Amino acid sequence: MPHSPVTTTLIVTWRSENYGRFDGARSAFRLYDTVDLDDVAVARIHTAATKAGYFWEAGRCAWIAWADSARGRFIAGLEALGYAVEHAGSWRGPDDPKAPPASDPEAR
Repeated sequence: MPHSPVTTTLIVTWRSENYGRFDGARSAFRLYDTVDLDDVAVARIHTAATKAGYFWEAGRCAWIAWADSARGRFIAGLEALGYAVEHAGSWRGPDDPKAPPASDPEAR
């Protein structure tokens, strides 16, 4: 019987960081479940976040982006790395009532 690979699921906890000096930020998230990943995997996830337009804000312990398209690019980046993505927090994914409108290029 062939071995079937197990896909790691990452839960992205979306946050609202729109206050103080981050007023106007388009999206923010935290990843709590990377502690079970090795350093190389974590570095790849951080690279995907950076390429998507996020920056790490240590004071908020969150990745924050100003670009409208960052959320969609980050999700696509995680999927390209082979991760399944679940959503939690202030946005629970493309089917959430709070999801961007279908005409929004970020909607997936």
